[in-house]
Amino acid sequence: MEIFGQLLRRHRLAAVLTQESLAERAGISATGIAALEAGRRRAPRASTIALLLDALDLDHAARTELIAAAAATPDVHSSPARSAFESTPTTSQFGGNFPGVHRKFSFVDRPAELSQLHGAWHSKARAVFVYGEAGAGKTRLVGEFAAGMQPQPVILWGHCTPDRLGSYEPFVEPIRSVMGRSGMAWPVEAELARLVPELATDHRWSKGPSRADPGVEQRLLFEAVARLLASVGPTLLVLEDLHWADAASLSLLSFLTMSPLLHTVVVIGTVRTNDLSAAQAGILSELGRNTRVERIHLVGLQGEDLESLMESVAGTLVSRQLLDTVAQATDGNPFFVEELTEHLLAHMGPNNNPPRVPQSVRETLGRRIQELSPDAQALIRAGAVLGRDFNVDLAGELAGLTDDRLQAACDDALLSTLITETSAIRMTFSHAIVQSAVYETTSARRRLHAHRQAAIALESATTAATTMEQTFITDAVVFDIARHWSVVAAADPGAASSAARWAMRSGDAAAAAADIDEAIGRYQQAETLWGVGTREHAETLIRLGRMVSALGRTEEADSYFRDALHLANALSSAPLFAQSAIGLAATVRYGHADPERIVALERSLDWLDPTELELRATAAAMLKRQLGFEVSDAAWLRRQWAARLVLDAVSQPTLSDDLLLSLGAARDSIVVDDPVVLGRVSRRIVVAASATRNLAVLANGWYGAAWSALELADGPAWGESVAAFATIADELRLPHELALAATMATTTALIEGRYSDAEMLSQRALSLATEVGDPNASAVHLTGAVLRGLDQGHAAEMVGLMEAMRGELAGVPTFMAGLAMTAALAGERGLAKQILNDQAALGFNHIRGDLEWLPVIGFYCHACSALNDTDHAPVLHHMLAASPARGIRVGPLAGWWGPTDFHLGALCRVMGRLHEAEVRLRSAVEVSRRLHAHPWLARSQFELARVLERRGRNGVEAGELRHAAITIVEGLGADGISV
Repeated sequence: MEIFGQLLRRHRLAAVLTQESLAERAGISATGIAALEAGRRRAPRASTIALLLDALDLDHAARTELIAAAAATPDVHSSPARSAFESTPTTSQFGGNFPGVHRKFSFVDRPAELSQLHGAWHSKARAVFVYGEAGAGKTRLVGEFAAGMQPQPVILWGHCTPDRLGSYEPFVEPIRSVMGRSGMAWPVEAELARLVPELATDHRWSKGPSRADPGVEQRLLFEAVARLLASVGPTLLVLEDLHWADAASLSLLSFLTMSPLLHTVVVIGTVRTNDLSAAQAGILSELGRNTRVERIHLVGLQGEDLESLMESVAGTLVSRQLLDTVAQATDGNPFFVEELTEHLLAHMGPNNNPPRVPQSVRETLGRRIQELSPDAQALIRAGAVLGRDFNVDLAGELAGLTDDRLQAACDDALLSTLITETSAIRMTFSHAIVQSAVYETTSARRRLHAHRQAAIALESATTAATTMEQTFITDAVVFDIARHWSVVAAADPGAASSAARWAMRSGDAAAAAADIDEAIGRYQQAETLWGVGTREHAETLIRLGRMVSALGRTEEADSYFRDALHLANALSSAPLFAQSAIGLAATVRYGHADPERIVALERSLDWLDPTELELRATAAAMLKRQLGFEVSDAAWLRRQWAARLVLDAVSQPTLSDDLLLSLGAARDSIVVDDPVVLGRVSRRIVVAASATRNLAVLANGWYGAAWSALELADGPAWGESVAAFATIADELRLPHELALAATMATTTALIEGRYSDAEMLSQRALSLATEVGDPNASAVHLTGAVLRGLDQGHAAEMVGLMEAMRGELAGVPTFMAGLAMTAALAGERGLAKQILNDQAALGFNHIRGDLEWLPVIGFYCHACSALNDTDHAPVLHHMLAASPARGIRVGPLAGWWGPTDFHLGALCRVMGRLHEAEVRLRSAVEVSRRLHAHPWLARSQFELARVLERRGRNGVEAGELRHAAITIVEGLGADGISV
């Protein structure tokens, strides 16, 4: 007997038909016919045989011969054609081994979808369509549902193929399965031979299928199928891949779902959304108008479901990094998740650089890519170089497509659903892993050329943009150009300077957006690309120092700044030297002076040209800060000079944005001592930084504004600054800013007398600061604890605490002044008096107007008034009265110790200047009320009542003040507040 392929070729030639013309007649592919004749596929499906028989118009003998040849030559790639008496799978023969069930990895339960399938079965819905993209788990879901059905009905399984091997393809196997059930007598109907041609050889046939009008023949076939299925009993009919179904199959499906005979039959169809045509979608949608149809849409796995699937692949090896990587690349598509997880685990290790896409996924997607037109392939390959989301016009330019060809390529690519439209000019790949697969299956040389062309095109567009258009060039464009040049530079050293320049620019964009880790990575990339010893190399080192300093890595930052200093010196560049010195000065511990940093700043100011206004003012501000912690007379004189230089710079009628941004970039630098000027300049820094969306400078602007508000006792300004800083800190997510925001919140709670909140917030600030090794963390925490303890009546315990730390902090003026005050309030008059006398011996004028001046004098004033010390009251009153401040700021926004008028009024009472004392204390009462400073309102009321009593008038008012103060103290639980 001739094999099937030879016999088919003989009949085709006898009919004078080419492979193409036979394919057109039969409605199947010419490729499929060629494969059959060549023996690459030795036997077709039964539905294909039926189409070929009709197309060749063979007589009965020839038809029987061709069918027998097909049955005698089983195909290793497909199911053999069976006779009507062969046993084919049904419920019992599946034995629960349904398609998709016994897979390598466990099924991640989809309870909602399974519940919907069970509900549809029990309520006898006529059809359920399960939609989802390729790999979404449609077959797996239906298989698990079928396997778990109890009691199990008759389950029939058919499917469509992309080759579309004839009409009614998905129904052939189900009908064959019914007819082959062992020991069962089914009504044999001639019309069924149109679906299962081998039935024509059944000895029970008395005649062949009827010959009538094609429409009538179709109706007779549909009715025969309906009667056959109705005779089976409760049945689940699964039809897979309906997106490949031909019109005839969809017509039969529509007939069956509406047939009154099939009230015990439920059809479940799986549909791949990314291969579904508009016509097919319309037909499936139309079914719901005439019968009950349910739809299930499968989406990617997320959260615990995604993690569960990955654990079934990786066991206990699922790390957060692996989970995030797979989730981002696959969007939770189960097939992609399984393949990518297994792939990444197999290639773990420091020396492995595997392809980002598993071979199985590359092959699967590669076949889909090859089905596209050449122009569409070129388009998506160019798009893959540009990124997951890409500009269509630019991709078309890289692919060399004219407008008409580009439009056709877009249409073809969209039909593949490998990509989707996001706008009229942008497309995106359906998954990140799809973009990676397309990229990796493109030759390295073609990728390199595309990266270069993309970099040049994007760079040209940014260069050609007008000044106004430049402001709309997004960070994403900058990052894209940097990425393209980086790839090119890896293969072509001649592109290193372009790659370095754009790496720097992308680092600047990341830094402005407070993406510090990204900025560090970009700058490190630039550092490796720039020539060693160049100006650009020095600029990169400075930027790196700033970024790692922002993360609290001060030793690493100092290393970068010192290298930049040496390089700037070798290059004889005063501006670079000044920038390096400013960065180095910013990393020193608050409250400490460092000779190395002071020398670098002073040399910068000597070396800079007077026209370098921004750098000179910033270096002077940092020098003023440093010299504020040095106690020598020489340091005092140099600090005054630096302060004057900064004040002159910020007192100009107009301030450039460059100057404001430069001053704002000097972290923690308080520009001027006068809180009024500081507030004005800080708010102008805020405006300048807001325009450029520079979060780091914006944070420093609000920091200065908060400092000013606290010293001016401006409650609304303080609240606004604290809230704004907290918002920016949350966006920056940097430990230093988060800790400072918590410290500000602690200060607000202390001002208002919310001691429990203050304690909790103070602990949070300490935890955040110690995470990055902030050397000031413990001092700030101690400040809050002492101020809180004094209000709550724990002065004695606070003295013990401070004495334990005296050896470490004796050189800090604020600490010693605070110890004197705490001792005085605790009744330890000897200790307090000793510290006051020691300071007086040095001369209180020694505590000049440096960064620590205001809280130092404020604490000594309070100690003096608590001791009724007439010896030191006059000089302390004179020093405090000279300050423009209206409140006592403590440390870097670590606390507030009342209105200056309270302390001045109390000193006036000690000196016997009672009228002035009354005026000052009434002012203190009003300031405390406006700031909602309840503890200080009580203190001011107590002190005012005392003055009024000493003056011998307003006894009623004095009593009312005392009563009001007592009420506040009792309400706050502030037992330490009293006269």
